[in-house]
Amino acid sequence: MVRSSVFWCVLIWAPDVLAQEIVEVQTPAGTMHELARVSAGYFAMGSTAGRADEQPVHEVYLDAFYIDRFEVNNDQYAAFLNDVGSNVDGEGHLLLDVRDADAQIRYGDADYAPIPGTGQRPVAEVSWYGARAYCTWAGMQLPTEAIWEKAARGTDGRIYPWGNSIDRSRANYGKEGCCRGDASDGFFDSAPVGSYQRGISPYGAYDMGGNVWEWVVDWYGEDYYGQSPARDPQGPDAGVSRVLRGGSMSSDPYRLRTTDRSGLPPSATYIIVGFRCAARELPATAVQSASWGQIKRMAEEGDVQ
Repeated sequence: MVRSSVFWCVLIWAPDVLAQEIVEVQTPAGTMHELARVSAGYFAMGSTAGRADEQPVHEVYLDAFYIDRFEVNNDQYAAFLNDVGSNVDGEGHLLLDVRDADAQIRYGDADYAPIPGTGQRPVAEVSWYGARAYCTWAGMQLPTEAIWEKAARGTDGRIYPWGNSIDRSRANYGKEGCCRGDASDGFFDSAPVGSYQRGISPYGAYDMGGNVWEWVVDWYGEDYYGQSPARDPQGPDAGVSRVLRGGSMSSDPYRLRTTDRSGLPPSATYIIVGFRCAARELPATAVQSASWGQIKRMAEEGDVQ
């Protein structure tokens, strides 16, 4: 059974943060996830200023859900591989390409381990199958495209997770024009998850713009928005590619927009592609949580470590 426990932490309080509570979920391997609760309601999905696959803008209703505050990192993913004892799922799909020269997780004499110094960087070289398998193992799921977008932009139609303009204090991204890294934001390659406090989403999620592209569960459909249901859309029934969101360390700033869409075949693995998990219901029978108001008050009183 996946275990959960109360999570208390010091957070920089911002009046426009919408998260109602933060919870901590423990995986079967003992690693931890911090999840933010996103309340039920409508939001406008898509952009009139975006590309054709971002249109038309349409109202979507989602029930409340939880979203990982951080991209899954190498320490967490290595613990998963060691717990399940395989780098291939039950259908024969490769989960993580540890053979690639860019892979930050390697298999040693007896187990999987990150290259020293990369444990807190987002896992990459992971296939869609590998992302799905991890989230299922952890008692969660890959977010749908709609869940991802609401968690990234909130309900005010912002362009980026943090607002409507971009600078290198808010995200790890590439040069203007495609597709090269830029170290002027502090990192030429991926940054440790949560490195950009000024880049959090309205619900307190980090790195939803830049660092690594993130797999979501949906098949990619260029014209799907024209037929998307108004409640909890799941994407097309079939396709060739699965959706990627958020842009990466080598992306042009345009690709970091909360409405930008891309896709790759689910077996593809790249150093610029990772993921985070979500949950419609918490994966535990009993969970305590801390509201943002409680966390703020405790921080002000000096009771939070």
